[in-house]
Amino acid sequence: GRALRRAHRALAQRGLKLAACSVELSLICSSALDDGTLEAARELDITVFARSPLAQGLASGKYTAANPTGGGGFGATPKWRPRVLFQFQPIHDALAQVAGIVAKRRTDQKRAESPQAGRVVVTT
Repeated sequence: GRALRRAHRALAQRGLKLAACSVELSLICSSALDDGTLEAARELDITVFARSPLAQGLASGKYTAANPTGGGGFGATPKWRPRVLFQFQPIHDALAQVAGIVAKRRTDQKRAESPQAGRVVVTT
């Protein structure tokens, strides 16, 4: 928060307005919430852009302990070490669960919208 206020003050002294700033804000890095940065931005009417909201891909589900290359294929170099990926396993599991729910809903919706919906086929 203090650095943002200093930057705002320095620019204001030169007749400039600080309109936006970028802060690291993700599932694993929320220091901007605790150090007063977001509060200062709100008070000073500065737009905040969250940088790396998915923790540089770690929380995206693309890179997992079971898939450390992110689908890079045979011989691909893993982007992240397994010990780092294991820390994200609960997030990856939750993403997989949500993806399963969404896929089921889409399938159910397609069936309901199908011209065959509600018809009973009897063969003899």
